[in-house]
Amino acid sequence: MPVLEIERAKQVFRFLKAFSERNLPVRRSLSEQLWQLPLRDLPKHPAVTIGQVTLAANGPSETEQESAWQEPLIRVRRPKLTPAPNPPAPLSEWLQKGWETPAGQVKVSPSRIVERDGQAVTEEFSTDPARVAALEQWQAAWTAWAQTELPARQVMQAFERLYELRGRVERESESVELLLGDGRLRWRTLSGAIDHPVLLQRVELIFDATIPEFQVVDADRAPELYGILLQAGDGLAASKLSELRVELEQGGYHPLAGPETNAYLARLAPLLDAHGSFLPEYSDQVAKAEPVLMRDTVLFLRARLSGFPAAFDRILQDLDRGEPLPVSITRLVGVEPPPSTDMDPLPASPWGEPSDVLLSKPANLEQVQIARALERHRAVLVQGPPGTGKTTTLVQAIKKL
Repeated sequence: MPVLEIERAKQVFRFLKAFSERNLPVRRSLSEQLWQLPLRDLPKHPAVTIGQVTLAANGPSETEQESAWQEPLIRVRRPKLTPAPNPPAPLSEWLQKGWETPAGQVKVSPSRIVERDGQAVTEEFSTDPARVAALEQWQAAWTAWAQTELPARQVMQAFERLYELRGRVERESESVELLLGDGRLRWRTLSGAIDHPVLLQRVELIFDATIPEFQVVDADRAPELYGILLQAGDGLAASKLSELRVELEQGGYHPLAGPETNAYLARLAPLLDAHGSFLPEYSDQVAKAEPVLMRDTVLFLRARLSGFPAAFDRILQDLDRGEPLPVSITRLVGVEPPPSTDMDPLPASPWGEPSDVLLSKPANLEQVQIARALERHRAVLVQGPPGTGKTTTLVQAIKKL
């Protein structure tokens, strides 16, 4: 299949998708999305693995790259949690609440009221050296436990969030989609502040109950730009956005790729504004009048497109598979098919159709030609005034198929 036809068709349907999205509400901030999890919030722990995508241009061979891309982008395994070490008996009545969790602290009451010989007296914690020594010894064990247990508890929180997300995606699969975003744009424009990733990659969430473990994998779709956000206010011109989309499709810059994605985002930043800049790491600076693009990979859930934008998006998804296009589409994009050398034999009479044209009723010459055109070109335009048999011919074609 010639690449030219596919590429031209993609350009047409990208334009139609962008045109149909022009009146859609623009989500300008991540806080407006349905769910989000910045990857920088995931703790460093053996149960968490964040992959690094290597692009073909500067990476390994194609075979090695395909093998690498089959690996999950993100793994979050359910960690094994351990309780805090039990305090010795002399401390049990002195300890304040909070030591049970690794995020808490070990605190004792400096004194307490006790009853001795029928009288209430004040007892100081520090008056018993054995008690003080027991606290120091147990606190050292507790601190060692907290240092290793706190990341595990944070992983468990992330695991629970992903578990809730999985249930929501399964319930609302027709109306939501999961994405991995990067190139976080912070910009205070005349139409409002922007704080949202512009480089998007659709992903899928897979749950392996045998481990148990969550995996985030690519959804077999190319990365995309958040075009309607980049064009908001005094943003990118449509022609420049189209060029950037073509470059993105050819380069395949991924939110989890390294230097290649950095270079792409660094080129994008000054196109937004004369003072646009790029940061290779996340910064918590507020949005300013000068746009800033920064690396900050975020997993988030958004509402799925509907109506015409969704239809054009599915067409683009189908075009990515590289299947042959109907002649009607190739002609639409200016690629004419080669002239056919086959000549349809004319039937001797309206009831003498060729044996290979299987219509359920007697057909005239035009109906036979329509049936042959469908077989050859996959599409045919039939035009005629009312009452000339167009609908009947359509029914006959369906029966033949």
